[in-house]
Amino acid sequence: MRRIHLLLLPALAILLLSSCDGSGFLSASSMSSEVLVIMDENEWEGETGRALFDVLNSPAKGLPQFEPNFRVIQLT
Repeated sequence: MRRIHLLLLPALAILLLSSCDGSGFLSASSMSSEVLVIMDENEWEGETGRALFDVLNSPAKGLPQFEPNFRVIQLT
């Protein structure tokens, strides 16, 4: 019985590791400090969207010139 376990465990591990090549996942790519906001156009142009944009676009602390914390991209 112990011999079966010693053979079955490595065989199972090899099967599991070799069956996944990672191609089933999409790779995410974006620029550093980029935020994608998915929001309805009416909400984005209203008070809610303005408040969210103001928070995300606030100036980075410690810099001598204005530079926003994030680059905001809005999609509907």
